[in-house]
Amino acid sequence: MYRILILIVAAIPFWVSAHDVVSGSGTAFALNGYGEVGLLKNDEGWSALQPRLLLGCDISLKYDWSVFGEVEYTDKLYATQLYVQKRFADYAKLRFGKMTAPIGMANIYDNPMDHFTVVMPPDELVVLPVEANLVGASFLGEMNSLSYEVQGLVSGDSLAVVARLANRFDDCLDAAVTWFFDGKTTVSAEMNYLSDALVGRGIATYSSRHSMFNAGCEIGYNIFSVISGAKGQLFAFGRYDFTHRDFNINCMTFGVNYRPVSPIVLKAEFSRHFEPGNNVRQFAIGIGVSLP
Repeated sequence: MYRILILIVAAIPFWVSAHDVVSGSGTAFALNGYGEVGLLKNDEGWSALQPRLLLGCDISLKYDWSVFGEVEYTDKLYATQLYVQKRFADYAKLRFGKMTAPIGMANIYDNPMDHFTVVMPPDELVVLPVEANLVGASFLGEMNSLSYEVQGLVSGDSLAVVARLANRFDDCLDAAVTWFFDGKTTVSAEMNYLSDALVGRGIATYSSRHSMFNAGCEIGYNIFSVISGAKGQLFAFGRYDFTHRDFNINCMTFGVNYRPVSPIVLKAEFSRHFEPGNNVRQFAIGIGVSLP
């Protein structure tokens, strides 16, 4: 099944291009995605981080129909999303197919341009639902600064319900809360501040399945914003993560992100993890590339 989905997603851009040439229908498509790879050094030495590659294609069809397909490669290639959408108005859209539940940093801000660290917070991956790419239906829309989405998804032999509400307060600040229920509850709240000079992000997630709470925040300042004639962006950042399960885990990370041009980011960081009886220090470098 997955092989068929992957072939469909990979063939979409070529099919649309051929269709436009033959029929002149005006069908349009847009590609998006990213790639990232890095190296990690700890007390055990250097190791390569698992490379990630994601490619998506969004097709706009007649009568406000559209199709979106996405494939991802980590240790193997698999289809993460493939759905059909019908837009009735900005405030009313329906989707059917395989889609990502919009919960957690790892699912919403996984693009390397959307987080400063080389290594995604490992405990945040534990607190999230085991499977976030599921088949089902979704109702979503936007009204003024408010956006919302409700999903009904098949999770194993049960039904998962996801509800998300987000609000943009101004051009820089937005916040959201997401609820995921599949017999157990996972709830996540986030806030983002984005400007040319200052970027701040925070996210907190609780899972009743694991009786676990995870929170993280990061702030970065673009040093080049005060240097006349500087090209690109150079963010110095700090991040703090806290996890409570059977015991408390604290992690502090400091580093830099250099963006010579908008689609490329070079990253370097030093982090220290504090947990009972074990303090881990590690250094990481990485590179990320993002399609518009």
